[in-house]
Amino acid sequence: KHRWRLRAAHHGDRYGRSVERREKDHPAERIRHRHDLGRSHHPHRPLRRFGIGGALGLISQLKHNRKTVDIKTINRTLGLEGDDGVLQGLRDPHGMAAPGFRTLQEFTRLLGIPVHQLLVCSDGTITGHLFSFPMKFRFRGDVVEGVSGMDLFVCEEYRKYGHGMVLLDDYFNALRKQVFEAYGISKMADPLYKFCGATTVPVPELSMPVRSRIKLMLAAGGRFRLLSPMVDVFLWCYRMYLKTMIAPIGKFSWRELKEIPAEVDEIVFADKHPYAEWHDVQYLQALKDCDAASNRRFVGAYRGDEMVGFYLTEVKKRQITVNGKPVTNKVGRVLEWGTRDDKGLPEKLLLLHALLQFKGGVDSACVHVMEPEVVDFLQNTCKLKIKAHFNWGIKIGDEFPCAEMPGIKDISNWRVRTSMGDVGLY
Repeated sequence: KHRWRLRAAHHGDRYGRSVERREKDHPAERIRHRHDLGRSHHPHRPLRRFGIGGALGLISQLKHNRKTVDIKTINRTLGLEGDDGVLQGLRDPHGMAAPGFRTLQEFTRLLGIPVHQLLVCSDGTITGHLFSFPMKFRFRGDVVEGVSGMDLFVCEEYRKYGHGMVLLDDYFNALRKQVFEAYGISKMADPLYKFCGATTVPVPELSMPVRSRIKLMLAAGGRFRLLSPMVDVFLWCYRMYLKTMIAPIGKFSWRELKEIPAEVDEIVFADKHPYAEWHDVQYLQALKDCDAASNRRFVGAYRGDEMVGFYLTEVKKRQITVNGKPVTNKVGRVLEWGTRDDKGLPEKLLLLHALLQFKGGVDSACVHVMEPEVVDFLQNTCKLKIKAHFNWGIKIGDEFPCAEMPGIKDISNWRVRTSMGDVGLY
């Protein structure tokens, strides 16, 4: 393989194309036009036409071409009521679960915006899709319309034939004058986003244990689960130690609110990052109300009658298998937060206060943070563990006037929150 590439770099490939010509041939375009069933696509593996080996090779190649011929995309708007009929037969354990899709539908219904769905098809068969919905961004004081992506999915048997590449390529070509962002991009999809010009960065998930039940059940086949009460006492002492760190913000009063006040817009707009997702009051209210099963809570921090900070949390139930038996793992997550003055109410202490609100009935609490100072405090001072990384990505349209906005592609200039990113992973 590498010898062929080296030889082709000097003499051209077997079809007489130079290196410059091959670089111009986009993979998505090459995939679309493989109509010749009688030609091997490997430079040193010609199709054998005789004998058992030749017959098996022909069958394999016919199957390959059936999945790569006539690939096209279809754009659909599901509307405010939604239509999940097209999802039938398109789901597997790695795709968005039905409850997650219903949450997305309810969220966009409360906001009064449509859900867009881009389908990829081959030979009349729907093989994948990409959900998205309109999103507002704050660019150096101005509010700009953009798009937020969700749930890039391709059926497993079609993934190695470039369907995801065609899907993303057509999608970004339609957004040449807009900004696209997505959270929760998987390791499988990350190279596709980067190839299509998106900038991605891993965001660490910092996790704090609340109960030891799940950990002990997974350790040594569950033989240590009887030690759970003793370990929980140690975790309680650990939480008491962490509470001493938030003593400086004990002077604030904390109120759980059902209706999100207008002061939140002032707090979000006061953030010092030049670029941000614009999650205003209407957005946060829809995010809070769209999933009743997640027990989402909005808490405000007050100095007298003035709101100086806030956070929005949820509790997700996940089914895991332990020793062949299904077990419910409850994970608390901080979705949104903000502070009016980082000196009066430091962001790191605000997040620690939010994590400590998860008590009995929750197995662990986590938050996704990008700011290095906050990550360092939670990891080194509070001894929280980095459990995983979830990629956040942004794609600036080719015709978007980004030259007037310096540093827009620098991730450190962005304010990013989990928000709807935990509904469907890419």
